Amino acid sequence: MYRLFFLISLIALPIYGDEYIVKAQAPNTLHAFVEHSGLVAEPLVTYPEPSSEVLARFGCYWVVSVPEEVNDSTVDALKTLFGVEYIEPNLKIVFEPLVSNQNGDSFLTHDTCPYTPNDSLFSEQLDKQVTQTHWAWNISKGAGIAIAFIDSGIDTSHEDLVENLDKDCSWNFVADNENVWDDVGHGTFVSGVAAAQMDNYKGIAGIAGECSIWALKVGTQDTIYTDATVNAILYAADKEAGIINMSFGSFREPILVEEEAIEYAYGKGVFLCASAGNDNEDATGYYPASYGYVIGVGGTKSNDARSPSSNFGPDVGIYAPGSYVWSTMSGNQYTPRDGTSLACAQIAGLGALIRSVHPELTSKQVRDKICESADTITIDKGKVLRMNSARALDIDVSGITDRSPQPSSFIFTPQIQRDRVTFSHNTLESTNYSLKIFDVTGSQVASETGRIRPGKGEIVVNNEFSRGVYLWRITADDLEEWGKVVLVE
Repeated sequence: MYRLFFLISLIALPIYGDEYIVKAQAPNTLHAFVEHSGLVAEPLVTYPEPSSEVLARFGCYWVVSVPEEVNDSTVDALKTLFGVEYIEPNLKIVFEPLVSNQNGDSFLTHDTCPYTPNDSLFSEQLDKQVTQTHWAWNISKGAGIAIAFIDSGIDTSHEDLVENLDKDCSWNFVADNENVWDDVGHGTFVSGVAAAQMDNYKGIAGIAGECSIWALKVGTQDTIYTDATVNAILYAADKEAGIINMSFGSFREPILVEEEAIEYAYGKGVFLCASAGNDNEDATGYYPASYGYVIGVGGTKSNDARSPSSNFGPDVGIYAPGSYVWSTMSGNQYTPRDGTSLACAQIAGLGALIRSVHPELTSKQVRDKICESADTITIDKGKVLRMNSARALDIDVSGITDRSPQPSSFIFTPQIQRDRVTFSHNTLESTNYSLKIFDVTGSQVASETGRIRPGKGEIVVNNEFSRGVYLWRITADDLEEWGKVVLVE
């Protein structure tokens, strides 16, 4: 009881006209008290068909509404009622604002993409090149993985989201119905970063452009309700979502029932990420990003500097592009925005890519893979980790140069068949050469060395090639050429 009193004092519970989340192991006693005192108690878990495990573990939680006319002595009596283990406020927080990009800052890179989707605005999505996601797409685009976006809903008719939206698994936890229409715009933008449809000749490409979108609406206008987020977390875990994206938060004490729901989802194998906040402060105590089973995500800008508003510190486990990020807006619109909400969605998308390739991984192993494969960058707060999609999918880009080749005195045109690759060349002088061929994981599959004579000729590499993308590099003296070939037969 001492621990309960300390918690209540620390978070300064309001007295009148509010709601509380109550854990009560004697429900009959609670309901008798509620009825006698003019309060209203409803079960915390309200979504359709919760699992028996959720009911067994969370059936003791209730949302108690306190009318304004009820005095403080009644609330004090509720705190000390027999069977009440603890009581917490049903907090209301606001969605993180999506910041308009004021200075036109963009990611600077000169990479040549090994995979270029046909989406009309892809050339603006330079963050995908910084994180080498354009390499990762040769292996996975997130097919078969569901990302649960706990947010403000979604524009259910958006041209770049509708095909990936799973309406059967989407739910409104505020109104307890199927209407997940986004009246804020936040959820529409966040979900597009991770999961906008790829290769549809429209708009942008999400990091996991073939994954499923679950729109779990937990707020209206700018307000998020704690009981709704808890329900959404449990729902996503029950229905076996692969990823939970939580692009919201606030500086506060941890909420015990929220933490317990996150622990439940984590135990079910769900990978959870949350935005670290846009206050330019140490993110310690910013929840849900600061929970142990959640990876907090900070934002970066061009040249791997920290986004000016991004929170930082030990509770930020990973950084991702959070400045000048293009995404979807209501009404089939697109624009760039800033914010750690968007950085979080980048990590959710990367989690989906990993899960699609390695479905056997636990939530901890997905998190470890993201961190172990990340680039170490230096920001104003020291060395931190920034996501690298290619390495997270075990692609060794270092084996296939990322820089533009120097001009050379020879020209190579490759043609690939199942049993060989033929390089036609036209050289100006004799030279020794070294040819290497890699698959998209960075593994060398064939090599050839020799000497080229002046004029036209061919280099033939005999090997068994399966359908897919291959990258080649030829060096001669101090010159090189490189590119890719695709076997489609």
